[in-house]
Amino acid sequence: MRDNHDEHDYDLDTADLDQVSVAELWAARDEAAYARDLFCALLADNTLEDRGALAAAGGRRRTCRACESWADHVHDPLTDEPMDVAWPFRFTDVDMAATAVTAARVFALASVAPAQDWTERADGAARIAVELDSIRYEVILPAPTNSDSRSRRAYIGKCRPLEIGGRFLPLVHANTRAHAAIADARRYVRPTRADAPAGARAGCSDRPAQL
Repeated sequence: MRDNHDEHDYDLDTADLDQVSVAELWAARDEAAYARDLFCALLADNTLEDRGALAAAGGRRRTCRACESWADHVHDPLTDEPMDVAWPFRFTDVDMAATAVTAARVFALASVAPAQDWTERADGAARIAVELDSIRYEVILPAPTNSDSRSRRAYIGKCRPLEIGGRFLPLVHANTRAHAAIADARRYVRPTRADAPAGARAGCSDRPAQL
């Protein structure tokens, strides 16, 4: 955790944190995050959060307090399993909480989506249409491979609010449990090919899975 600890000017582990100002903690946290010094960034984040400074400034953590790692994921509200997230530059703790809840629900819906909501792409991946809270999401299940890489897990690729004020999601990868459920569901559906003639969809609803 102390990797790159000497690549910035702050050494919070030897400081009396009660004597360190909020401004100094912010600076230490940002420099530590830039230098990829997880120990210092986590310590600064925890101290800022304990003082209520993160919420007061509308800021967000760069580290995850729960698993003491970088904040490149959110935790499933039910199982606590991490879901990898490609965050945009600006996001807040409110965004993180909303993303965790929404992503978990979208992946759950994708795992029970009817066959007409699945489309097979030319590259062998499957696209699943899901509607939740007036937003249409597109869950992508990559083509099966022998790779166990997280990048090969199902992910939320696109979302389109159907009304003004809808929340956009960053790219979120499913955790192990959610990916397995979606991959297993594919065994029981026959996704329509994206290049299939229009008649191939006759009798199928275009309405995606929803709550």
